[in-house]
Amino acid sequence: MSFFMESCVHVFCEECLRKYFLSFGDETDDSLDFDELSILCPANGCCQTVPSQLISSVLSEKEYSKLLDMELRRALKNADTGNTFITCPNSSCKNIVERIHMKREEIISELESQKRPIKEDDIHKEEFRFRCRVCSLEFCSKCLKSPYHEGFTCDTFLEYLSSKRCRYCDSSIDINCNGDICENEECKQKALNSCNHKHTCGHHCCGIKDEFEHLPCLNCSSRDTCQSGDDYCNICWISSLNHAPCIQLNCGHIFHFECIKKKLEKKWHGARVSFSFEKCPLCNTSIHHPALKDETTQVRALKSIIEKKSLVKLEQEGLLKIEEITSPSGKYYNKPLEYAMNSFSFYMCHECKSPYYGGKIQCGEQNEDDNFNPEELVCGSCCAKKVRQEGVCEVHGAEFISYKCKFCW
Repeated sequence: MSFFMESCVHVFCEECLRKYFLSFGDETDDSLDFDELSILCPANGCCQTVPSQLISSVLSEKEYSKLLDMELRRALKNADTGNTFITCPNSSCKNIVERIHMKREEIISELESQKRPIKEDDIHKEEFRFRCRVCSLEFCSKCLKSPYHEGFTCDTFLEYLSSKRCRYCDSSIDINCNGDICENEECKQKALNSCNHKHTCGHHCCGIKDEFEHLPCLNCSSRDTCQSGDDYCNICWISSLNHAPCIQLNCGHIFHFECIKKKLEKKWHGARVSFSFEKCPLCNTSIHHPALKDETTQVRALKSIIEKKSLVKLEQEGLLKIEEITSPSGKYYNKPLEYAMNSFSFYMCHECKSPYYGGKIQCGEQNEDDNFNPEELVCGSCCAKKVRQEGVCEVHGAEFISYKCKFCW
C-alpha cells in the first residue's frame, strides 16, 4: 500500500514509512528534536510536516503510543520543568506524572495541625515521598531512590549508606571506632550474648554465645535455611533476625533467642493449660534446642503429667470405646490421647502448683479470657483439705473431686 503526502505530493510505501516513523522512537537517540510529533517528510530536502493522522494510520496502536511517550520524555528531558514532572524509576513502568509542589511553610503547618514533631526528615517525606499510581512503587521523587528512605533526607541517607553502622541497630557510629557496636546499652548487651565467630564469607555469625553449632550465614544464600538476616523475627515482628542473637530450632526455623525463650517462659494464655506455646510459630512442631533445655524440660514434664491424667479421666468417663476413637472413619481413630487432650480442661492449682481436671473444654469456652484471678484456681484436693479432712473417696482420695458441670452432666 502506498501513501500520498498531500502537502508535498511525495509518495511512499507503507513499510518504508513505518520504519522511518519508528526510528523516532529510539530511546538512545537524544539528537531528535520535534514539537508535538512534528516529523518531517522523509524525502531529501522536503520541509513539510507529516500529518499525525498519517502516522497513526501507518503504525499500530501500541507503536504510536510508544512514539508519543518517547516524544513526551524527550520534551521533559530538554525542558526546564523544575522537577514538576516525575518519571517512575521502575524500569518496567516509567509512568510520568505531574507533581504538585507544597511550600515548606504549608508542610510545617500541616504537621503542627497533626501534633507531630517538626523534623527535617518528616518535612522531606511530605514533600518528596511519592507512590506511583500505576505500579504502586514508593520512591523519593527528588533522588528517585526506591523504596523511599524512611527517616532520612536525601543527603542524610547518602551519609548513612557510606557510614560505619552498628551491627544491631544500624545507627551510624564513628568510623574510627574499633568495634561495630554503638554506645546503646541494649546493643552492648546483645554483643555480650552473641557468638563471636565469623563465617568464611566474612559475615558475623548471628548465633548466641557458646553455642554448640554455629548458625548458617544469614547474609548469604544457604541450603540450610530459607530465612535471611533481613527477615523479621516471626515472634516479635519488631526487628530483623540479624539485629539480635538467634537460634535455629530442630525444625530448621530461626528466631531471636530472647523471643523464643520469653515465649516458653510466658507459657499459655488464659486460665486453661494448653501447649500451643511450645510449638514453632512457623511449622507447629515442638520446640527443641540445647539452649532451651531448662525451659522445654519443665514444659514436657507438665505435659506428661496432664497426658496421664487425661487418659485416666478418659477411662473413668467410659470414652475409650466411642466411635470417634474405635472407628476407622473417626477423627481420633486409635488416638485416645489426642482425643483426651482436645476434650478435657486442666488448670494449675494456685495452692499445690499441680494441674487438675476442670471439666470439658467446650463447657468453658465461653468463659476463657486472660483476665482471671489465679488465686481462684484451686484443685478439689486443696479445697477438701480446707473444708474437711474426712468424706473424700476411699479409692481415689481427693484427686478427682470436682463440681458437676451444668452443661454436660
